[in-house]
Formats: sequence, C-alpha cells, structure tokens
Amino acid sequence: MRMTVMVLALAGAIGCDLVEEEEDGLRRVSTSQTSDAQGTVSFTFNVADDEDAFLLTAEVPGNGYAVVYELVDPDGETVVDAEKLWTQVTSRTGGVYPAGVVSVNWPIQASDGDLKAGRWTAVIRTTDAEYYYKPGVETAIDVLKKTDNAFADGGLDIRIFYAGGVDQDPAFVASTEAATEYWKEMYANIGLEADFTFQSWQNGALPPPGEGAEAEYEAIANASSLSTVNVVIVPSIDGYEGGGLYGIAGGIPGPLVPTGNSAVTVDALTNAGPDMVFNDAELQLYGETMAHEVGHFIGLFHPVETDYAYFDAVDDTPQCNNRNSCEADLGGNLMFPYPVCTFSSCVQQDDLSAGQGEIAQRYAGVD
Repeated sequence: MRMTVMVLALAGAIGCDLVEEEEDGLRRVSTSQTSDAQGTVSFTFNVADDEDAFLLTAEVPGNGYAVVYELVDPDGETVVDAEKLWTQVTSRTGGVYPAGVVSVNWPIQASDGDLKAGRWTAVIRTTDAEYYYKPGVETAIDVLKKTDNAFADGGLDIRIFYAGGVDQDPAFVASTEAATEYWKEMYANIGLEADFTFQSWQNGALPPPGEGAEAEYEAIANASSLSTVNVVIVPSIDGYEGGGLYGIAGGIPGPLVPTGNSAVTVDALTNAGPDMVFNDAELQLYGETMAHEVGHFIGLFHPVETDYAYFDAVDDTPQCNNRNSCEADLGGNLMFPYPVCTFSSCVQQDDLSAGQGEIAQRYAGVD
C-alpha cells in the first residue's frame, strides 16, 4: 500500500505551488498547471546533492496529449530537446512523443553523466489529437527523485496482478511463477534483482494501458507501493482478442505515479495458447514477454525496429539493416522486437547488454 512519510509545501519559481513529499523511498514533487496561449507549461524543481536520478511524468485529461518538449539542467544546458530527438534514427525516451501520459527518466544512460544538483526547468507542450499545440489544458506533473549512489546493483519490485480469475487455474499460476524465475535470471545478468509479489484483481476486462480504463489502472497502481512496477495478466486484452498481442507497456519509460498508463498488461490466452497450458516453448516466450515489456517500462527500446531503420541509442547493440543480419546480430537480445522462431523452436531471447543495463539501473523505480 502507498505510504507517505513527509509532506512539505514549497513555493514554485513561477508562482505556482509545488508539493514535495517523501514516499516509499522516493522524493516526489507534484504540481498542476494550465498551459498558456502557446500550449506551454514551464516549471522548475530542485535536485539535491544526494539525488542521483529522477522520473518526470506529465498527464493531461481526456483526449489531450502532452510532450516533454525541453529539459534544462542547472547550468542552462538543454539535455532533452524534443525537436532534435524527433529527427534522429535512435530513440532515447518516449516522453518526447505526444501521448496522454508521458515520462522521461534522467539521466538516461552513463554518457549523460551524473545528475546535477540545483534548479531544473521542464517545458511541457500540450496538443490536440492532430498534435497542434493547444492552450488552456490542465496538466498534472510529478517528479520522482531517487538516491542511488551505485548504478551497478539495483533492485526492482514487481507486483503481478492476476486479473479476471486467471489465478483460479493452479497450473497457470505455477507456470507464471516458473516464468518469473527465468525472468529473474535475465535481469540478474545486468545486476538487477527482481523481487515479485502476487495479487488477485477482480476485473480482467482491460484494454492496453493508455487506451481506456484509466480509473482501473490508477486503482491498480494505488494498490502497490509507488516504486513498484505493476504487471497485470488478463485473460485477453480488450480490443486485441486473437490479434497476437502478447503484452504491452504503459510507456518507455512508464510512469510510477498512478495514471492510466501505470502498468504492463499481458495477455494470458496469447501466451499460453487456446488450451491455456504452457509447453516448454510457450513458457520460455511467456517469461521473455513479461521481462521484455517491463524492460520497456524501465526505459529500454527495441535495439532495432521492424523496418530496420530505427534503433535504440545504446552503443553496444549493433545497428543492422535487414532481417537476416538483425536476427543474426540481435535475435538473442531480450528487447528484440519479435520472437525468432522456426516450426519447432524459438531462439532464446535472454541477453541484455551492459548499455541496456545502464539505462535500467537509472530508472527511478530501481533502488
């Protein structure tokens, strides 16, 4: 359950009220502002000397969209520039692309250096469905700051929610627990210890995060601690029945504060097959699916996209330009965009590079 240990009201640098509180080992700064005539929200927040990374999340209501347009450090350097990132073939953060909920974790990787103490400035732009800047949009903003003086050995709390009665089948539960043991091994290779808890959730009629059921996903997030990543296993993801969707994450990175995107959702039927019984190959894919989608949630992109023209920004995941070379060079990577299978078996996709580990370790939810 959520626990708050300290609350402090602060005056914001631009005349708004910020609320800072310490919650579940994270320092949280929250505000709500309305975008100006240019569809802009600009605010500042402080980073203390002992804080090493932060996760910024902006959320707009209804059918609106937000973009983390700029992030400026205390020295006046723009470290995140959406317009520059839009033109690149490498992806660093999903927060610069319009969505109802957007998040940026900083620093993203080791090459970004240490987090600078002092006053940071974030600029959020609000848009309509056609991505034209839209004024007068109420925007909720949260910054979660963590203290972590070693980005080599971290822990990640993951709560598995069995939704819609999928845990009524003991064999399914046993398979899920076996898949999480495989998942633990994959994350251990980058010094990340995954710790799992399990809980039942009555409603299993859920669409992907960000595509509806906002109140339900917020309730799921509120049922666990702020630093926990929530994985919701549903009988079948609403709107994608029979569509081959194994799982989907609520963002790259995803938000930890309660929003309609604060989860990873996994489709039981697609993973287990029509008989809802896992054979060895299905069990392998199940573990890799959950670990892959949570990999997205903690900031990892595909090393290459399926058009072979866009890549992650990690130096030690090589670029490639066609299916054969990409499967040969990257097909065993956990974050490869699709399973590499023959009629009889699938390549084991359990590898994570050191560069991918750098990103995962910096995520605010990793302690």
